[in-house]
Amino acid sequence: MVVIVLIGLALLGVALYAGAKVIGPASQPLGPYELVERQEGEDFFNFYSFYEGLFCGDVLDFLHSGTRQQGKVIGDDDDDDIDIAMEGATPPPADASKKELHFMGSAPTDAGPPNWPVNGEIDIIEGVNYQSNAKTALHSTKGCVMDDIPAGTMTGGWDTAVGIPDRKTGIPDMTMRYAQNCFVYDPHQWLNQGCVAVDERNGTIGIPLNQKGGGVYALEWDPIYRHMRTWVFTPHKSVPDNLRDAIRTANLPPDQRVLPDPDLWPIPYGYFAIGEGTNCAANHFKNMRLVFNLAFCGSVAGNRFQMDCPAQAAQFATCNEYVASQPEELNEAYWKIRGVYVYERSWERAWMK
Repeated sequence: MVVIVLIGLALLGVALYAGAKVIGPASQPLGPYELVERQEGEDFFNFYSFYEGLFCGDVLDFLHSGTRQQGKVIGDDDDDDIDIAMEGATPPPADASKKELHFMGSAPTDAGPPNWPVNGEIDIIEGVNYQSNAKTALHSTKGCVMDDIPAGTMTGGWDTAVGIPDRKTGIPDMTMRYAQNCFVYDPHQWLNQGCVAVDERNGTIGIPLNQKGGGVYALEWDPIYRHMRTWVFTPHKSVPDNLRDAIRTANLPPDQRVLPDPDLWPIPYGYFAIGEGTNCAANHFKNMRLVFNLAFCGSVAGNRFQMDCPAQAAQFATCNEYVASQPEELNEAYWKIRGVYVYERSWERAWMK
């Protein structure tokens, strides 16, 4: 099936379009998208469980509360928005309870996803430290490479991998390469860097985004049509009419809803070739769960601490020490969510398309 998830946020909106190849030639998910799940207001928390502790090496602290306090999740009764805030939070103890904030499923029994990265990982929006350009990253097992992207399909570029230490000598390799290999252990990229598309526009994530009142992020995952595509629209007046109307009418009866159609939107900033005939088989990504993740330090932000935060690194030896000593720096680290909207394509006979 092919699925769409629209996450509308008060300060931030996210759209996820997800799909998986189906068995059988008689029919395929080629029709228009149809709403199958709407998560808003008080019902939002019914779809999620909560995790605090270590997750893939990053420090997380998600708690459910009715008040705006340190490291709490907040439900705002005035406008049905939900804040997931990390204000003044410090890393939890190593033996903190392990629950996970995820989409439609049960919490795992350990801190990380089972057999990661066998099922792959899709980061709709990713950024670390003080970065202000939106990124989308894919992390996979071996054999998923983005070196066959058609011209004119994306407005953004690719993250770079420079200065990677040689595994035997430790000497940095200063060859400039683009991060187009999704394999998490590719020897010519940073550990778990994956393939990373970067929006060319500044101010599409982080504090600058918050100052503009947020925006809408969108990811289409559709291996039937052999691609993933990713967008960010900020400020909200830049959201295309079709996407805005789909979110606006999601709570109406089916015959009154506007259906999202990514082909009516502008060219995406990120494009990933996925599926039959590409250099990344569709089975690299399956059984996905939606995770709202506020993480501190770990294998990405922690390793880049000296590079991204030189002033802070001059005072604190590690990222963990800095976060524990300067909690006010986390005031802009939060999600404020208006709702999550899940769509999937209807099934049609293949010869009807």
